Order: sequence, then structure tokens, then C-alpha cells
Amino acid sequence: MPQKGSPAFWLRFVSTLLLMGAVNAIPLYSSWKAYQLDGVEIAGWPFTCFENWGGGYSHILPQMLFANLVIAISIAYFVAKALKMGWSELFHKLRAWDRDDTP
Repeated sequence: MPQKGSPAFWLRFVSTLLLMGAVNAIPLYSSWKAYQLDGVEIAGWPFTCFENWGGGYSHILPQMLFANLVIAISIAYFVAKALKMGWSELFHKLRAWDRDDTP
């Protein structure tokens, strides 16, 4: 069994974070140069944290950026932990929290 803080865990964690970064960039890719037509360039998933209307006017929403970072880090931790211990064992532990075994 790998020890706590093993390189495999961190590799999975960082890989998932990079994937979440790519997912955050998908809306920007799909709306690239939209301000030249009648739209807005946007970035961020699940919350839009960057908007560009063109003409030098951009808007960054720090609260949404922070929320996206929290979600990305949480998903990356959950995926890395699940890949380390196995999905079924992780879900078994999560289901065990709901049980009340006290007399």
C-alpha cells in the first residue's frame, strides 16, 4: 500500500487539476472572438469568471474564480483519493457516514 503523500497520489491530483483547467478553458475556446459579432467571450466552469466584451473592456469575477478553484481542488482530491483506494471502497466509506450505529 502506498504511503501517505505518495508521488502517485500527487501525480493523479495534479493531472486532474490540469484536466479541470482545460475544462475551464472550453467556454473561452467556444466563444473566442464572439465580441466581434454580437456576443461575449467567457471563461470558467461551472461558473463564468471572466468576460470580455471587446473594445478593451474585460470583467473578472473574483468570487466565481475562487468558487471554480475550490470546486477544481475538491474534484481533484476526490478523484486522486478514489483512484488510490479504489472507487468501491471510497463509496463504501462515504455510505458508512450516513449510518447511525450508536445504541
